[in-house]
Amino acid sequence: MRKYVSRQESTLGRRRSNIPSLVCAFAASATTGGTIYCFGVLANDLKKALQITQMQLGAVSAAFFIAGLISWIPGMVVDRMKMRFSMSCGGLSGATFTTIYWILCRNPGLSPFFRDHPVAVLSCLAIAICLSCGLIVGSVFKLTLLCGGRDGKGPAVGIAKGFVGLGSGVYATLFQAIRDDNESTLDFLLVIAFFFILNATLPALFLLPPKEESHPRLMRMETTPLHFRTMYASLAVLCLFILGSAICDIWSVSDDQPKGRNFGNVLMILILWLGPIVSLLYLPRKREEEEEDELITESTSLLTSGNKGEADEEDQGSPGDRSWIPDSPEEEVLPPPPKVPNVVVDFRADLSLPEMLQTSPAWIMLCITLVLVGSGTAKTNNMGQMVEALGFTESVTPATLAIFSVAQAAARISTGILSEAALKWSNVSVPSFIRAEDSNGGIPRPFFLVIACSISLLAHLLLAASTDLVSFVFGCAISAIAFGMAWPLMVLIVGDVFGVEHHGANYMFFDGGTKALGTLLLSEFLAGFVYEAHVDNQHHLDQGVDGMLNACWGPQCFRDTHLVIAGLSLICMVASLLLCYQTRFAYGSPLAR
Repeated sequence: MRKYVSRQESTLGRRRSNIPSLVCAFAASATTGGTIYCFGVLANDLKKALQITQMQLGAVSAAFFIAGLISWIPGMVVDRMKMRFSMSCGGLSGATFTTIYWILCRNPGLSPFFRDHPVAVLSCLAIAICLSCGLIVGSVFKLTLLCGGRDGKGPAVGIAKGFVGLGSGVYATLFQAIRDDNESTLDFLLVIAFFFILNATLPALFLLPPKEESHPRLMRMETTPLHFRTMYASLAVLCLFILGSAICDIWSVSDDQPKGRNFGNVLMILILWLGPIVSLLYLPRKREEEEEDELITESTSLLTSGNKGEADEEDQGSPGDRSWIPDSPEEEVLPPPPKVPNVVVDFRADLSLPEMLQTSPAWIMLCITLVLVGSGTAKTNNMGQMVEALGFTESVTPATLAIFSVAQAAARISTGILSEAALKWSNVSVPSFIRAEDSNGGIPRPFFLVIACSISLLAHLLLAASTDLVSFVFGCAISAIAFGMAWPLMVLIVGDVFGVEHHGANYMFFDGGTKALGTLLLSEFLAGFVYEAHVDNQHHLDQGVDGMLNACWGPQCFRDTHLVIAGLSLICMVASLLLCYQTRFAYGSPLAR
């Protein structure tokens, strides 16, 4: 499907600055990390408060798997109702369901039905909270694609993904500073509810345009390099602060002094987190004259390359292999546009979710990202058992998780920046079979999936052979890079290849599907099967340790898991090259760069 957009139409209609929308996206992006951290730390207190078994708790956790499989539903709401409605409703409903979750857990006797069926009620609430987060996530990344600007799409997505990755660390540091020794982790649910309103609902209501004014042609792209550099510095300092706080918490474990509230840490992390985001509204903006100059320059270059591309089409056919795009009954064949300087040609197809699922690149990309994401959750979910099996001290677990969090957040940010810049590296040659016929050079974005799979392969080979602390931590850090790279690439490649019109549903299909299936297959089934197969009951029977009969000791407990993931990463490297070949048309158009 071809679209012809007049430059005059695209400039005269722009009224709103894109900066308030980016501020809203960056502020809301970290809210979903709170739910991830929250449900990971309150398990023990939840069992005690409701007197449920570990099996029942596992049933509640299964609700997240179900929510992941249907996360495309809130994505469709985002596409239909646009970002202001979706984000504000996502924040409000998330706060409401989280508060109900807290009330029922703290006072089980309030509802006889809940007292008799706690697992069913908590599972439904968990699904509702996850779907609320889906409304926020879908809105955030559609905003970053639409409002990032001509050269800021990749960096904007990388920054938002960086905040998502650091979200759990931000909330963990906040809660550790707020709570005292006698406070239940269940009270952390109220902190989550508060930030749902503060960071998602209120910014959406006051900063985002209404539905009828949300088209990108009605936005003035006023971001400058200073805006992005401010966010890079904020994320870097935030990473260091979270890492330092985690290390200090580890060192203070042996201290017998009672722990009090640390409001200084609370104030510091709020300043480092929200201060730079709000400051974007007051930094110098790009003048309208500068934007006009860029548009004129871009139109001139597009005219030159466009005329050449049309001549090539007459001789060689259409650029790229688009045989995988399904026929759409709504597609209309347009006559060739007049050859004037104000015409921009976009070869990308805007496919709906059902249309996207009829294409082979969608399923190839799902398999690749499923392995990358599942390999990361296999480590975060089993980090304590990995540390125990190798004989390290318990303090290694939170420290390694902190390093993993920082490394994957850095990978999210840098991948967004590098993948955008690499599209313009005309002096860098890539294999001809993954380059579009009308391409002037540069590295297509799917090629970064090849790099991510290569890093994952090396990391898991190292982890399979590691027996000492240094190699284990280093392997986890390298693996975090591959895990972090997958997230911004999903957002950007879906937008590049399948279009932005239905990006909410299309992206959330990958976001939820990879987390649900990747965690189930690699973290639960694969890692759990290998671990159970190597359990050494006799060792614990000899030691007489109660409650430790199902523990495994030694590097063999997870070695086969790492080797299987390494093999899958190798297969995904080949699959990523195939994805590059099938999607090369999307990176041949000048508009893609």
